[in-house]
This record gives sequence, structure tokens and C-alpha cells, in this order.
Amino acid sequence: MLGELEQEGAAVICDLEAGVGSLLRMSDGHVDVTLAIVEPTVKSIEAATRAAAIASGHGKVIVVANRVRDDSDTELIRSAFPDHDMHVIPYDAAIRRADREGTAPIDFGDSSAGLAAIAQLAHRISRSDPVEAA
Repeated sequence: MLGELEQEGAAVICDLEAGVGSLLRMSDGHVDVTLAIVEPTVKSIEAATRAAAIASGHGKVIVVANRVRDDSDTELIRSAFPDHDMHVIPYDAAIRRADREGTAPIDFGDSSAGLAAIAQLAHRISRSDPVEAA
């Protein structure tokens, strides 16, 4: 289905369910970048490690360290993905509040650290070579 959407200059962003099922069904050539979202927990790191290994066969992978509270969280995730670029999204109470209320965090008009990190990630993946972007 993604192949049918392919056009010059177009971008398709898919939010897939956690796990590796969707990744196993992907065809080569239709994915430029996969974001492996991982939280600083053993279970999340195990699942993301499998997903990143599979996704690496289809294109570039950026590990997104999500809900990071401190340097030890960052290092825990970085140590599990030494060969992947990583982008850190800090834990943010505004994002948690929006999730509880069923709204988008940006609707709060907040320029919190979490929202700033998400904006940086969006800019990064919109570049022609997101892995090379700082």
C-alpha cells in the first residue's frame, strides 16, 4: 500500500503498533526512515532492539529515547543501541496532561522541553538525510 502512495517530494508517516509484526511485512524500498520509540525500561528496550534490527534492513533507523528523566535513562538506552543515531524526548508533564485529556500537547500552547524536542525531531526527519542531521 505504501508503494501506491509514493510520489516525488511526498512524505508518508505511519504510526504502527508496537512490536515487530508490521516491520516483518514491509517490502524493501518503501521506507526511508524508521523511528524506533523506546522508553527507559527493560521491556521497551527489548522490543525496540528487535524492531531496530528488522527495520535496519529496510532503511535508516533513528532511536527515539522517549520519556527520559535523567542522564541515566539516556545512557541506558544509548548503551542498548550503540550503532544507531538517537534523539531524546524528555519526560514532560505537559505532554502527560494532554494525553490524559485526549488533546494534542501543542494545543496547550506550551513551549516545553518535550514539545521542543519533538519539533526538533520533525525537522530532523524532514531533511533529505535525517541520519546525518544533528
